[in-house]
Amino acid sequence: LSDVREKCKEMLKVWHPDLHKHDPEKHAVAIQRVTELKRAYEAIAEELEKPYKLLELKYGATQAEIVQAFESLKEIYNPAYFTDNPDLCKKVEFKLDEVTKAYEQLSRGIKFDASAPQPQKNTGVNQAPATDKSNAPPPQQQTAQNATSSQNTRHSSFDSDSSDKSCAIWNPNAAANWSLIFSPAFGSYLQMLNWQALGQPDRASSAKIWFYISLCVLMLYVYIGVTVRNPHASDGMAKAIGFLYLIIWYFTYARSQGKFVKEKLGENYTRKSWGKPLLIGVAAMFGYLALAFIIGLIASV
Repeated sequence: LSDVREKCKEMLKVWHPDLHKHDPEKHAVAIQRVTELKRAYEAIAEELEKPYKLLELKYGATQAEIVQAFESLKEIYNPAYFTDNPDLCKKVEFKLDEVTKAYEQLSRGIKFDASAPQPQKNTGVNQAPATDKSNAPPPQQQTAQNATSSQNTRHSSFDSDSSDKSCAIWNPNAAANWSLIFSPAFGSYLQMLNWQALGQPDRASSAKIWFYISLCVLMLYVYIGVTVRNPHASDGMAKAIGFLYLIIWYFTYARSQGKFVKEKLGENYTRKSWGKPLLIGVAAMFGYLALAFIIGLIASV
């Protein structure tokens, strides 16, 4: 598994989205490749970890641990304990078969030391151990306790080298707050870039649509200013439409990214600097005001 992880890291260096951020098409392809790479790694890791999970072990357990786990589970899932319950006996036999196959798979994949302890062979499938049947723990209580921890380990070992870099984003909540000044067009555009960095092309497309809608709303303000001659009336209409649109934009779309980041990444992600987007936002705001002023002058002539 470590070899697979190292190979994935090498491929990440080639397809890291930050290396292609100046080319939108290659950047989108890189994000897709990284997403596919993570899925492939997780699928391979899950397949390699499966026999260990069936033996309730962590991946990479030693020979002695494997033998000990197999002997312990053979005791637990001995069908002779459950001869008075045919249905439960069948389930136990199935579980014992799974455990045996997992042990055999690991035996083939690991070079066992002949001098190390070996599992005892059963003299009969349904032969009960000498221990009291009533003291045997029921199979319902035997769970794969290491499944969750091994999965978390797999994610962390891979994501520790990729997610912090490929998921460098602007704080989505701050982007929504800055939209109070620069309009939802500002927040929508940044959220679109965030979704791309997070490997969510469909949501990035939705953000792009909101960006264009926001631009249309900005042009609507200019249209109202030109067509409505009463300055107080036009200003009131523009503010009312702007406030209503901001509320709709935030509650129907904008806050979803903040929830997504909180659930998937928590606070463990790289935050991009606000210097460049804020400078662009200020420049765009002054450009928009200048354009609106020029259109107003032309319309008044």
